[in-house]
Amino acid sequence: MIALTEAKSIKVADYALFGSIKLSKNITKSIKNSKCCLISNHGQITIGSDLEKAFELSEEVELLCEYYYYCMLKKSPYIISNKEMDKVLEKIINYKS
Repeated sequence: MIALTEAKSIKVADYALFGSIKLSKNITKSIKNSKCCLISNHGQITIGSDLEKAFELSEEVELLCEYYYYCMLKKSPYIISNKEMDKVLEKIINYKS
């Protein structure tokens, strides 16, 4: 679920050579106000309060990407509106386990 990233969508950082300052800047720009981003031609990055939480989110993002891929094979997936994502984010951020 995208809301676990604390954002309305998952951004994609522009490609740059691995290990470069340009790639770092692209990632920083894309991950702003979120806990993850995809990195064009590289993979993804997630952040969390500790390594375990970052890893769990990483697994969730990988699963979301897989779901999205399969949806795209069938047809264009339904994209939730910003207004609806505001509601989802409010609920997930305040969710008590």
